[in-house]
Amino acid sequence: MTYFNYRFKKIFVGIFLSFYSAVPVLAEDIEIYKTVGGSTGTIQPNVLFVIDTSGSMSNNNVTISEAYDPAKTYPSSGCGTNRIYWNRSGSPPSCGSGDYFYSSALNCDRAWKEYDASGAVISANGPLLTQGFYADDIAQKRGATWRRIRTNTSSRRSLPIECSQDQGVHGSNAAPTPNMYIRNNSTAWGGTRTISGWPGRYYTLYTSNYMNYLNDSSSNRTITRFQAVKEAIVSVVNASNDINIGLMGFNGYGGGPGRSPDYDGGQVRFAMEDIDTAKTAFINYVLDPNFRTNSWTPLSETYFEAIHYFGGKTPPYGTSSYATPVSVPESLEADGTYLSPIINECQQNHIVFLTDGDPTRDTLSTSQLASLPGFSDFSCASTVETTSEGNQSIIESNCLDRLSAWAYNNDVAEEASAAHDGTQKIITNTIGFGNGLSPYAVAMLQRTATGGGGSYYEAQNPDDLVQAFTQFISEAKNVNTSFTSPAVSVNAFNRSVHLDDLYFTLFKPASGPHWQGNFKKYKLDFFVDSGDVDNDNDRTELLPFIADAAGNNAVSSNGFFDSNARSYWSVVTDGEEVAEGGAVGAYSLRTGPRDVYTFTGNYTNTNGVFVPSTSVDLTSSINRVEKSNTAITEAMLDIVGQGPSSQLPPTTPSNTPLIETLLDWASGLDVFSKYGTAGTTSDQRLDMGDPLHSQPALVQYGGSAANPDLVAYVATNDGYLHAYDVDDGSEIFSFVPQELLPNLNVLMDDSGADKTYGLDGNVVAWINDKPDVNGDRDGIINGTDSVYLYIGMRRGGNNIYSIDVTDRLNPKLRWVIKGGVGDYAELGQTWSNVNVAKVKDATDPSGSRTVLIFGGGYDLSQDNAVTRTPDSTGRAVYIADATSGQLLWSAGPGGNLPLAGEMKYSVPARVTPLDISGDGNIDRLYAADMGGQIFRFDIDESKSNFTPASITGGRIADLSEDNSPADTRRFYYPPDVALIAERGKQAYLALAITSGYRAHPNNIDAHDRIYLLKDKNIYNAPSSYVTLTEADLYNATANLAGGEGVSGTDKSIQNAAKALLDTTEGWYVFLDDETSASNWLGEKGLSEALILEGTIIVTTYTPFDPATAPPTNSCTANEAGTGKVFFMNVIDATPVVTADTDMRPGRHLYGVAKSGIPPTPTVIVTKGGEPTLCVGTECKAADLIKGVRKTFWYEVEK
Repeated sequence: MTYFNYRFKKIFVGIFLSFYSAVPVLAEDIEIYKTVGGSTGTIQPNVLFVIDTSGSMSNNNVTISEAYDPAKTYPSSGCGTNRIYWNRSGSPPSCGSGDYFYSSALNCDRAWKEYDASGAVISANGPLLTQGFYADDIAQKRGATWRRIRTNTSSRRSLPIECSQDQGVHGSNAAPTPNMYIRNNSTAWGGTRTISGWPGRYYTLYTSNYMNYLNDSSSNRTITRFQAVKEAIVSVVNASNDINIGLMGFNGYGGGPGRSPDYDGGQVRFAMEDIDTAKTAFINYVLDPNFRTNSWTPLSETYFEAIHYFGGKTPPYGTSSYATPVSVPESLEADGTYLSPIINECQQNHIVFLTDGDPTRDTLSTSQLASLPGFSDFSCASTVETTSEGNQSIIESNCLDRLSAWAYNNDVAEEASAAHDGTQKIITNTIGFGNGLSPYAVAMLQRTATGGGGSYYEAQNPDDLVQAFTQFISEAKNVNTSFTSPAVSVNAFNRSVHLDDLYFTLFKPASGPHWQGNFKKYKLDFFVDSGDVDNDNDRTELLPFIADAAGNNAVSSNGFFDSNARSYWSVVTDGEEVAEGGAVGAYSLRTGPRDVYTFTGNYTNTNGVFVPSTSVDLTSSINRVEKSNTAITEAMLDIVGQGPSSQLPPTTPSNTPLIETLLDWASGLDVFSKYGTAGTTSDQRLDMGDPLHSQPALVQYGGSAANPDLVAYVATNDGYLHAYDVDDGSEIFSFVPQELLPNLNVLMDDSGADKTYGLDGNVVAWINDKPDVNGDRDGIINGTDSVYLYIGMRRGGNNIYSIDVTDRLNPKLRWVIKGGVGDYAELGQTWSNVNVAKVKDATDPSGSRTVLIFGGGYDLSQDNAVTRTPDSTGRAVYIADATSGQLLWSAGPGGNLPLAGEMKYSVPARVTPLDISGDGNIDRLYAADMGGQIFRFDIDESKSNFTPASITGGRIADLSEDNSPADTRRFYYPPDVALIAERGKQAYLALAITSGYRAHPNNIDAHDRIYLLKDKNIYNAPSSYVTLTEADLYNATANLAGGEGVSGTDKSIQNAAKALLDTTEGWYVFLDDETSASNWLGEKGLSEALILEGTIIVTTYTPFDPATAPPTNSCTANEAGTGKVFFMNVIDATPVVTADTDMRPGRHLYGVAKSGIPPTPTVIVTKGGEPTLCVGTECKAADLIKGVRKTFWYEVEK
């Protein structure tokens, strides 16, 4: 007799929980990685239970706890009364864990009462009362915000708790109606819809009485394995929702003409159906005495039947004349084929296969296997194991593992149905139940799960069962039913100006807090265009391409890295795989922990600049991220009172303190044994966070032109600043700010739905290579030279960090500017890239002071603003001392230049600095804001010292309107500026800029533009700052000035357009539909414009519109939106190039092959090469711009 207590139930709880995950409703530009089909709700996964109905399931008994009786008060085991315990893994916590809140705090009516599918209450006793537990997306109200549960203090245990299933049905317990939706303000409930993105996580809740029941062993009973399975399934189904569930069993004994009793395969006992509508029927079937054991164990044959069920094919066994019973009618079409349960191409499909013994009477023929397209391993159909069954010799199949691998890697549903577009695969988990399985059967079930993308569970004892399923839960919860795009996405592009090396930061969208990232190296190379591939009749020119380590073209025709490409530093072909090769692959060459640092000391606050008051040396033992460092506390990590991780492998003691696991993980060790040798935790964790928006900085410390000594500094949303040696991709060190330490456990656990942001801003380097006595700089960091980094946080927060990396092996924390404090009270999220520049200042011995110039940042309220809305933070432009971080000057509320009534909107854009006089000092600034405004600031260089009084400024453009979604235009990027001097006309500074809603690229309400403004006060500050509007600009959309509409020799229309253009202060072009004028599709500018040789180069993004052109595959992300590159004459907006797309006359542009948001165009000039223009991974010869001269091509550090 095998002993099993309550833990047996947890295997089913864990499996069910693994099929749930929250669907993140994304703010920010990552919304393009959501699928069209999944943009408004979840796609419920299909879960097919295949239950062993062989005779051994009734012939072998188990001892198990009595069924939970809600009317019974169980003996106390230390779990206090009137408490609700919680856990994310589906495994109940210990009574002493502190993971509980008071029952009165739970406002989830779906837990307290039973509802039917229509949302009506049908019983006052819900699953929490009848079953003792309830699982749902749960959130806790802390302050003015709903968040994930935290009950590490007694005061938090009374805070309101709510569940997602209540939304629109029930509000608070005190006032269930009319405010039935949670909201982020002091009232907690209100409004007509739920807040954007469920703010909590998926939890299982347990009553105190149920916890006591689980720990009570005084009333065990002996039942059959089959009855134990039945009771566990019923218990879990009663407490579950939001999945589709089905059931299969094995074919029973029976007789038939000419048939022996070894009947084949299995059949569908309960057709796949929404658990919310089928719960009662499903439970009734499971408990029906007719659902009984009466078969052999045809494992492969039954799985073969399941494949046909999912695929909507003819049943191989389920409806034959000898099937006992036959597959239920609900599972069949009228023609006798199976009715596939796959109703959406993005649906997750799971099989949970439970058996207690070896296969018997289980054979599949070669012809049957050959019916599966692409199936190639037919050896499993041959003799593998011969056993004696009475007087009969039985040949058993071991095809189960081959079948699961085929179903996981191939399309199981190929019929011509929209729901079956793409590849429909099955994920398989296996359960070996009891101690009757042979080593052969155990190995086969393990291979079946591994090949099928799932996990194997062996219940030799309760502890094994709990540990195995806890690990599965943590892994499987990362499956996202909104199906974020699996494609590699290229974010930023950075390079050394004098080299041909190209460095790309990569990321892969995911469903949880942690997104995979990498940093890879390629080269810019050229080939002779002897075949005239660009059709310009020049067969001698050099054309650029991005080369991999083997010298081959690294980029495919779709704009992504080619699957056969191998990046530099990589020993294997990494192609489009984010996590392969690059800097991540180089981690495998290390031994032991990485050099990971933080800062554990205190700060001294001086006017919002926080300077370390203890050791600034990050390599100090008190700043090392390692478990032996007691200076890093649980409070710093925000894990006070939390128990051990649920993901630990079997070789790690289950009571290992969370802080030890977390610090090992943070230092780069594979604590969950995912990457190296199975069962070990000392291998390298081959993983890196995503550099979603961050652009790296390259610093040359010395070397030679042929072999420069370069270090790349890369920031990620895991909160790490990485320093990489670009010779081999090895990491020199990484740094995690103290303020981001609380994110580490969220990232390690990786079970939430919300993306975590950390160091999301650009890395900017001040390389102070001081001149010698002759005024020359040697290009080597030595002597009194210095290298300082400045890192913003963008979505990660309101700080700017300054790190001294003069000695790359001994980095030091210099200071932190904290937004919202002191002189930086107005500083919002630090989106604005820092400019390192000089201003004239005689107080410095050099005559110039090095400063930092940046915008006031981003106000999160803009995420939800439909029309132009004033902000409460970020309304500023700053100039700070680059050495100390102390503020020198600011514009905006509370600043030296308040500009009251004008600076009302946040400034996330980089500020454009100019040196008009050419003396090396900045004397002009241009800033754009979220209100569609542009400001000009002038620095008076007639004054010898830089003081706040040196700067004047004001608004020069207002290109948005109030109270109109269509006319709400936002500037996330600054204008590019160039001096334009037309013959016989007044010269001016041309300001090129595009508008667009970066926080919501899929927005189609705003009617965005490309703008060119003329600032005619070139050298001196104007006597007054005049605000231009669209009424002062020429509408160049129709390209009349360029000659569109000219017929024969009559150029009157063109001449009139030119004359009108000459009287205006610039022009604009609608970003409307090229095929239909004034039809707006949401096209917008989401990067900086570039002016080059009189040509404006801008990229735009147009979201996919499922209403007008449904995708052939709704699993494709909204990133299927298109990118474009415009080349326009700065003078009159006429096309400059003959491009590949001319949908409307005068709208010549290049289409970008790679889907998604195209980055800012980048100019590259290499020694021996040709001027090259790159947009991300797509590069073209720069001579596509008419009149370009090579001597004018150079890269400007921004």
